[in-house]
Amino acid sequence: MKRRAGFVAAASLAVAAAGCSLSKEYARDSYLSKQMADRVFPATCRALWPDALKVVAQQGIQLVGSDRVTTGQEEKGFLGKVFTVGHATTENSKGTLESETEWTPEHIRYQVKGYPDGVDGCRVVVTAMKEEGSEIGDTRKWRDYDMELAILARVAPKEAAKIEQGAPPR
Repeated sequence: MKRRAGFVAAASLAVAAAGCSLSKEYARDSYLSKQMADRVFPATCRALWPDALKVVAQQGIQLVGSDRVTTGQEEKGFLGKVFTVGHATTENSKGTLESETEWTPEHIRYQVKGYPDGVDGCRVVVTAMKEEGSEIGDTRKWRDYDMELAILARVAPKEAAKIEQGAPPR
């Protein structure tokens, strides 16, 4: 009987700890979403774009085409170029920059967009896409505020430090 009570107590503690961890992660995500949702980075999109791509590459995420060269990743061979799912940076008529990465081993890839905001500002949005299930196009998407904060830290370290200082711990 004592063994069972000890097991129940240990299991309850593990569930509570997991819940606390999830609660901390939710609190951090909520805080970062409020801080980063409409954040205008203090640089033009073109000026900060190489830094944004380098932050993504430093996470071990494979970029595509000319973005690989920009970040120091090795250029892919012919087959690697043919069978890629992402795309190198494109720019539309409004000046919005967009890049999409390859899949990670965890079946996640990223879309990075830079939207011009004012004369010298850019809003950066990083969207993660996780492949789930066996159906083509069966993906779950979410905004990766931690990646956006890492990009801000590279472009405007003092701004990022203020946000990080107020963030709940992981």
